Amino acid sequence: MLRAMIRAVSPTPLIIALVVSIASASTVMAADPLSTATLGKYTYGQITKIIDADTFIFDGRRIRLWGIDAPENDTPEGLAATSFLRELVAGEDISCTYGGVGPYGRTIAQCWVGGVYDIAWILVRNGFAVDMPRYSKGYYGR
Repeated sequence: MLRAMIRAVSPTPLIIALVVSIASASTVMAADPLSTATLGKYTYGQITKIIDADTFIFDGRRIRLWGIDAPENDTPEGLAATSFLRELVAGEDISCTYGGVGPYGRTIAQCWVGGVYDIAWILVRNGFAVDMPRYSKGYYGR
């Protein structure tokens, strides 16, 4: 099922360089409950709860996918995007690398399904999210 859901996805994940433009890096890092030993490291597991298409619970943390924006669940598009994500990750192993904490206290991360396919990339390529160049520097718009 996973392969059927993926369109034009590059199989090689790239490590992210997180840029948070809303707050200065020192403010973000000072508020960051992640230890410096955790930043940039891979964590493996499964998503335990999906909040919407770009936010979910993983490794006991509220994760916000880096570099994209998906519609909220109070719209038909948001419900469709969330449903797509739920199907995409169902029973699959997930790996994430943490990049810091965003303005709403969520851990910003880049995550892969099956250790290979970038979840955000899949959402964008299937029309369920858009690239946010302010944060991604156009990574998902390519």
